[in-house]
Amino acid sequence: MILVQNIRVGMIGLVAGEAFTIEADELCPPGSTLYLMVDLRLRNLHDGTLLQMRRRTDAVFEMATLTDRELEYLYRVDTGYILFDPATFEEYCVPTWLGGEVLAQMQSHQRLNAGFWLGQPVHFEVL
Repeated sequence: MILVQNIRVGMIGLVAGEAFTIEADELCPPGSTLYLMVDLRLRNLHDGTLLQMRRRTDAVFEMATLTDRELEYLYRVDTGYILFDPATFEEYCVPTWLGGEVLAQMQSHQRLNAGFWLGQPVHFEVL
């Protein structure tokens, strides 16, 4: 758990047991309320739906614990990106909306570090 004021774009959080990626966070100065607020735009990792919420900056937010594995980028298809796990010889199809700018700029056979949630890669960092 972290404070809402420490949330950054790209983090993976949990809302009602569902995993969401933080797509945008905007600080809202006090106006109609006495508290500093943060507007969050979240994308559900299961189905890609968007969720907007407003929280106080001193509220806590539950973060997801991801397991990291090294994967290899293979190629792009119409529905997303194909990643390969050299340790288990498994291929994963990552939807375009989830891959973001990181996978869009990858070259074939380039290595990356992927964070896994419920057996699927959801967070990506180039090595």
